[in-house]
Amino acid sequence: MDPDSAERRARYRAWARARGVTEARGHAHPERLWGEPGLGWDQGRYPWLDHARLWARDGRVACLTAEPYGLGDASREELRRLAQGHALEVVVRPPEESLHLPGRTVLIELWVAGAPLKKGADRP
Repeated sequence: MDPDSAERRARYRAWARARGVTEARGHAHPERLWGEPGLGWDQGRYPWLDHARLWARDGRVACLTAEPYGLGDASREELRRLAQGHALEVVVRPPEESLHLPGRTVLIELWVAGAPLKKGADRP
């Protein structure tokens, strides 16, 4: 399947619309969530940072999504530490809810804590 297929783009658009966000410009890197510029793609530092996208609401970074092919215990612990250290809300959705390759990748959502969601959207 084409990595940027029409079906995949439609899944991302629907996900974003339901949450009231748009894709942001620049590096999709965790540091952007707490106001730092980010270092670019660094899977060595963040093994779970695969197929990452950055999302904004009202011109401000609100969420980072990543979709690795698996999520081990060490990565789950790192996500917990990031959440605690930077006031983030982390949601790990099952493979069936992945946007990149449903059933094969895991959808991770890192939200800036308190980022208001569009009325009626799932709370991360």
